[in-house]
Amino acid sequence: MRQPKTHASDAGCRKRGSAAVHLGAAGRAGWQTKTLDQISVNLDSRRIPITKADRTSGEYPYYGASGIVDSVADYIFDEDTLLVSEDGANLLARATPIAFPASGNYWVNNHAHILKFDNPTTQRFVELYLDSIPLDDYVTAWRSRNLLRRR
Repeated sequence: MRQPKTHASDAGCRKRGSAAVHLGAAGRAGWQTKTLDQISVNLDSRRIPITKADRTSGEYPYYGASGIVDSVADYIFDEDTLLVSEDGANLLARATPIAFPASGNYWVNNHAHILKFDNPTTQRFVELYLDSIPLDDYVTAWRSRNLLRRR
């Protein structure tokens, strides 16, 4: 069962500090810090959006930026991954989690990043971490709200 999430807009979450504060504390504790590309594989190139008019209803979850948005007749993934919202007001509002696991057979559109981890514990840690930190410093105002991706 998922624990209730603290929203980034809550004062309590802001008091926890930025990602830089968390990384500094980890370093002082002797933890290794790694970037996402060192602990996961980005599968974004396999995303395929389907317009609502072109979707055939079916048994497989169709994921978007905030979780399951529809069910479709086919799937493109059959593996455990972590989906991370790419855009939308929810990146700051936090009405729903911005990182959520997907497993089994499913389809992902172009509004969620797809990360594959070798270690399920690492995946869960990243999920909880992303859902707990304020993202204000990482979200751009270009177009809608987009999670900044370092290249």
